[in-house]
Parts: sequence; structure tokens; C-alpha cells
Amino acid sequence: MIDQKYQIIADFDVKDVLSEYLDVCQIAFQRLDLSVTEPLINVIRHKASREEPILLIIKWKTLERLLVESSHHANFRHLCQANKIKVIINSSEDPLFNFQYSLKAVKYKFEHDSKDHYGIRFDGFGPKHFDAIQKLQLDILINGSAGNYFKKRFPNWRFVEIGHWFERFFWTSHIYHLKTDHDPRYTFFSLIRFHKTGREHRQSFYDAIKDRPLIDQAFIRTTGGHNEQPTHQDPYDYFPSRWLDSIGGRSCQVPMLEYYKKSCFEVVCETYGGQDNDDSFYVTEKICKPILMKHPFVVVGNKHYLENLRSIGFKTFDGLIDESYDRLNGHQHRAEAIADLLSKLDMTNAKQFYDQSRDICEHNQKILLSKIGRHKFDLWKKLKDYFDSI
Repeated sequence: MIDQKYQIIADFDVKDVLSEYLDVCQIAFQRLDLSVTEPLINVIRHKASREEPILLIIKWKTLERLLVESSHHANFRHLCQANKIKVIINSSEDPLFNFQYSLKAVKYKFEHDSKDHYGIRFDGFGPKHFDAIQKLQLDILINGSAGNYFKKRFPNWRFVEIGHWFERFFWTSHIYHLKTDHDPRYTFFSLIRFHKTGREHRQSFYDAIKDRPLIDQAFIRTTGGHNEQPTHQDPYDYFPSRWLDSIGGRSCQVPMLEYYKKSCFEVVCETYGGQDNDDSFYVTEKICKPILMKHPFVVVGNKHYLENLRSIGFKTFDGLIDESYDRLNGHQHRAEAIADLLSKLDMTNAKQFYDQSRDICEHNQKILLSKIGRHKFDLWKKLKDYFDSI
């Protein structure tokens, strides 16, 4: 058992998935009280009464505090370098998003101490401590895949995949049963949300298609950070406001049924894709919605997004359309290749694409629902394998 090899100290609360796992497996650990004013390293050393090394399971903000605080009794960095402390980063319920957002903070040189729309304080790092953090040997639990890009960029860090965001949090599958008969009026639809910082791949995609004739047969929704007025139907036009209000920020997961009824496929603008050669893999509600609705898709995202999607059991549409864009370096090159593909899919070809994709879309919906149902089963297997490996 891991608690025979290490003294485990963690800063998570009782609702954390790791807390449940360790409790049920009867793996001994101690909780770290972050409200203390004493330097945390002193508290940690006091709790660790045995000779075995310490396994410290903490958030990024706790790590930053340990790097900042000084103590006359112990030096956190020296203890890590001497292998007296092993650090695992367990960052909130959406760790890969927090990691990517932290890199964005470093790139644009801003610190963050805000709460998300669920009232949860953001956990991540900023530029102030980034150099020191990079030098540490860290195991980082993530909900996705780091890809070769991050593994090469951060050679001191081990990225441990423990599942995907959608397996735990995409919960709107029942909306599928409100679907009505397919009646396409557009070749495709795409929801493009622009940002002041980051998401450059979305701007590249919009720039690649905005002056092409294909726009006349498509439905494009643009919001945020762009001069044009948004063109969209608000979810409140389709669903009861009381229900949407009750789910708050998670209303973004709700499929807009009319878009799927009136289009032949969706061009999904995923969360990440703006960094050249970034092949990390993060599955959000954006791709889950067309999969749930049995709708074919093209993805504006990171390099090898489709390849990674296939690696976890889904199928894509190579053979029906040209998916070579997935292998291209650089978001601008991928955007141009996608625009070229869309230019070939007029209404006749788009309808044919939809019709020929039925078996693939049926398979993908089954895989999505299976993975959601298997979430905790697969999560615990991955946690067991990881703890057995260290």
C-alpha cells in the first residue's frame, strides 16, 4: 500500500474524488489545514512523524504558498530536491483547464485570484512563481492528455491522465429525446466565441471562412470580442427559464436542438487550438453535444485532436470527408485546410455526408454514454494503477 511507502498529507476536502478513493481503500492520510498562519512546511514536518518520505497531494495555490513562505526549521525546496517530499498536484475538478489557463496567465503576465461561475476559487499558477515551479519534480493529475508538446516543454513534470472532463460533468444526455426530424436548411453551423486573449484558432477559422461563398449556405454564431453583432437563438427561447437558471453556468452544455435539426454537420470550435504544435487533448461539452445528437462534425482545435478522439474509442469521418487538417502544424494552416474542406461541401454534398455518417454517429453516441456511465469505475482503476506505480 502506498501509505506504507509514504506519509500522505493532502489539502483536499472531503468532497474531492481522491478523498473518497483514499478513504474507501483505507489508505491512511492526514489533511493539511490551509487556514493556519504558521508556515505550511512547519505544519507538514510536524505531521510527518515517521522516517518515510512525504507524499504531498496539493493544489497549485498551496504549492505557491510553500514556495513563498520561509521557515527557520525546514526548507521546502531542499526537501523536494532531497526526495524527502514528493509532490502531486491535484487541482480542482477541471485540472487540465486550470493548467492551460495558468499558462495563459504566464504568457499574458497576469495573476489571478478570482472565482468561477460556480463560486469556486480558481486554482492555478501565475508568472510570479512560474520559474521556481518549473524546476520542481511534479506529478500532475489531469483530465485529458498532455501530449508530446507539454511533455517536452516541462521535462520535470509527469502528467498523469485520470480521465476526461466529459465523463464526470457532461450530464445533459436526456436532451437527445427532444430531438425532432432532421430538416436541413444549412450545410453546417458553427458557434464561434472570441476572446480578448487566447483562442487565436477561432479567429483564424473565422478569417479563413468569412469571405468565402460557403458562408451563404451556413449558419454562423459569433459572440464576444468581435465587432459584428451575434447571430444566434438564445437557449431561453427553447427551454424553461426556471430550469436554465437552476443549472447556472452548466447551461452551456445544453444542445440547441434547432441547430442540429436544420444543419447537416457542425464545425466545433474547441477550447484549445491556438498554440502551434500543441497536441494536448481536452474534451469539452463542445464536442460532446454533436456526438450526443448523432451529428457529424469537423473540429477547429489542437493538432491531432481527431487522432486523440479515436484513441479513446470514438470514430471520426475520414473516408467520408478529408480529415488531413488534423495533422497540420499551426492553427492558421488548419483553419485554411478546414475552409477548403467546407468549400467543397455544398448542400448536396453536405446532405450526403450526413446520410453516410449515420453508423459512425450511432457508434459515437454509444461510446459517449458508456464512458459517462463508467466514469468512477475507470477513474478508480487509473488511480490504483498510478499509486501502485510510485
